[in-house]
Amino acid sequence: MSLWLTLVQKVLGRKANKEVNRFFAAIKEPQKIQQELLFSLLKRNRNSEFGQEHHFSEINSIEEFRKRVPISEYDYFAPYIDKIKKGEKNILFSDQQVLMFALTSGTSSSRKFIPVTDESVDDYRRGWSLWGLGVFYHYPHLFPKPKITMVSDHEEFYSEGGIPCGSISGLTTQMQNPFFRMTYVLPPESGKIKQSDAKYYLAWRLGVSRDVGMWISPNPSTHVKLARFGTEHAQTLIKDLYEGTLTTEFEFPDVVRKAVRRKLKPNPKRAAELEQILEETGALRPRDIWPNLGMIGCWLGGSLQSYLQHFPDYFSDKTAIRDIGLVASENRMTIPKEDDTPGGVLDITTGYYEFIPVAEIDSDEPTVLEAHELEKEGEYYIIMTTPNGLYRYHICDVVKCIGFFEKTPEIAFLNKGSNISNLTGEKLSEYQVASSVSAALKHLELKLAGYGLIPDREGETAGYSLLVEESDLPNSELATQLADTVEEELRKSNIEYEAKRESGRLHPVRVELIPTGRWEDYNREMLKKRGGTAEQYKHPALITNPDVRSDLGLVEK
Repeated sequence: MSLWLTLVQKVLGRKANKEVNRFFAAIKEPQKIQQELLFSLLKRNRNSEFGQEHHFSEINSIEEFRKRVPISEYDYFAPYIDKIKKGEKNILFSDQQVLMFALTSGTSSSRKFIPVTDESVDDYRRGWSLWGLGVFYHYPHLFPKPKITMVSDHEEFYSEGGIPCGSISGLTTQMQNPFFRMTYVLPPESGKIKQSDAKYYLAWRLGVSRDVGMWISPNPSTHVKLARFGTEHAQTLIKDLYEGTLTTEFEFPDVVRKAVRRKLKPNPKRAAELEQILEETGALRPRDIWPNLGMIGCWLGGSLQSYLQHFPDYFSDKTAIRDIGLVASENRMTIPKEDDTPGGVLDITTGYYEFIPVAEIDSDEPTVLEAHELEKEGEYYIIMTTPNGLYRYHICDVVKCIGFFEKTPEIAFLNKGSNISNLTGEKLSEYQVASSVSAALKHLELKLAGYGLIPDREGETAGYSLLVEESDLPNSELATQLADTVEEELRKSNIEYEAKRESGRLHPVRVELIPTGRWEDYNREMLKKRGGTAEQYKHPALITNPDVRSDLGLVEK
């Protein structure tokens, strides 16, 4: 390790120890820490417009807080946020500077604007620091190694009041410690690249000359696409590496070209190594290009197994996989501490959390629990109150309590609560679909480019059809086996589905083949329609939209 990295590690280590000690002290008494955080937020923001309308100054108990402030989704906060977008002050919070609005993808054409304040961005960065410290504690050799991480633009456009709107990752990258930033392959300016393939190219072009140790990007689909990119563009990469050039195949903003100009030196030796790997293996796979790639950080929960199943095709079994945590534009909710699990410790230091049992979400008076009141194996909707002006915000995420660390719950993301199908009382969740298909694929030793389970309302009896690309199932026998195995797994995972099947109210799962490449086209169109970045988009395992056949370009049955 170079001298400067040794010094940086020591300086950062002292600061990091304080953060770690603070977090470990907090998780030993979650009820106390959570309530102190809540009442501190209410006190500081009592003179804001929202605080006055909801009588923050009169709230002295959890019961009073729940009485005064309703559980609400984004639309409830939208009128207040619209005022902040125009530059008005003291609306949702007092004495905080709005640095930007984080844009999130919505279920309609509208996008959500989440205020990013000086305090919330500090919390966001601290959460990432805790995650990184956990990784470097277990894998200290990875600290100095180059890292590939994808960021997006935090200045896509500006609000009426002149406030940047975009991705929070672009802002935090600009704020990075300059010494630590040197270990990143892509420069902060890469967030200005709009075309995903151009960003993948730049990651490979700059990365092949370095001993990359980590890939960090939330969505596993990004890792799969990036991993495939090397083979798909092998000749272009080898040529540019040999000549020290940047391809004209993709568009790069001038600010990006300027940032990477000095890094584009001819490297004939490395180009020859890549040429030899390509000749011997027929591909440029990450496991061959970067033999010291020790960690991939991405989401592991929910319906993402369809992408994770492809990791062994590209990455060494020595490459660890760690969930980056339940992170949204609204807040970071968990800090994972182990590999190969979607669970993480609830970050009780950056937001106040309440939980509603899934079975009670439609009740007029549901049970509402604090963090310390959760039960292991319980499934809940998570409600958050955060420094960026979201009070009892219903993000519609379903999580599972998988245990406790010290006295604080560890939770894992299951699915968006809005994505449930209920043809005849079965209340089938996306998590149940994803886990059932994953189990079926493992049993049959199959891999799919993509899939989607959709409600099938045609005929006398309703049921579900599993849409699979025709190249993934070369014969009807395999399609039948997949349908039968998914059916078996669904019946085991959902007792109501089992009952409805037993009584004949639902027909068994059917496999329907669709043209090859159709899922990628669908995902591209959905991202365009809903807005947001590629990182935010998750291909759904369960698709309840009645227009799905039209969206896929299929003829109605």
